[in-house]
Amino acid sequence: MNDDNKEPIILGELKKEKSSKPIVGLILFALLIGIVFALPDLKQYITNGDNIFSQIFNKYFGDGEDIKPKNEEKDHLVLLNDATTLVLDNIRISNIKLSENTITYNIINPLNNIVMDTNNYYLEVYDASKVLIGKFKLFGNVSATSTSGKLFVENANFNSIANYYGKFVVLNSIEYPNKDLIENTLTCTKDENVYIYHFENNLLQSLEQNYSYNDISNIENYMANLNKYKDVVNIISEIKDSISTIFETDLGFNFNSKIDLTYFNLSDLLEYIDYNYYELNTNANKIDYEMKIKGFTCQ
Repeated sequence: MNDDNKEPIILGELKKEKSSKPIVGLILFALLIGIVFALPDLKQYITNGDNIFSQIFNKYFGDGEDIKPKNEEKDHLVLLNDATTLVLDNIRISNIKLSENTITYNIINPLNNIVMDTNNYYLEVYDASKVLIGKFKLFGNVSATSTSGKLFVENANFNSIANYYGKFVVLNSIEYPNKDLIENTLTCTKDENVYIYHFENNLLQSLEQNYSYNDISNIENYMANLNKYKDVVNIISEIKDSISTIFETDLGFNFNSKIDLTYFNLSDLLEYIDYNYYELNTNANKIDYEMKIKGFTCQ
């Protein structure tokens, strides 16, 4: 057989594949449109802090601030009872009990002495449903020796067997309940101690104190307190437009002061500072709120 006579045999024909680029383009375009419309929901999902994706996103791509879940405040509430210890800035509050209109507790700071009156430490209290009852400022001196504290809550009626929740916080400002003054005056009384605050446009201008010390059973304590208030009389008497007197009675002594706050600073009282003396232009709502928490009746 002659190879020159061989002809090629066509077994089949390969068809040229069609380009998939138009389909890919349509898919990418659809995805782009979907992302654009989903961006608001996607941003909210990533930034609301309630899921693992938001935590990862914030860790690697955020601005360095933790994204906190919306319900974090309530999640951080703890049950308030005699087994609870709340800690903030080395201050420890324990043995917390709520009954009728009072909150009692023990407080200590192992590292420093702190005057709570000049700071903004509050105990927030919530009911069993974690609904806020109130924000209560803490007062008094805190040291390495545990002391007891007591807060008075106006119009409260705590059930000693009910569950209450809370947290220990610093608040730079709060909204005080409104106080309607009678003739621009607020009178706060507790035991034998009376403070009278005088206001203009709800801002404090002057104050008075009338205090009776009626305990001569311990002569050493009596003389220590008498000498203390004699020193206070001397200090206040040096303040312009202010007067102070003290006189002994059969039961003890009576101390009186009347101070024009225009010329007075709390530090003027030196080691005898009374934190129930407020500075010029202090708002009446603040004074009424704080004095009532301390157990004074104000009207």
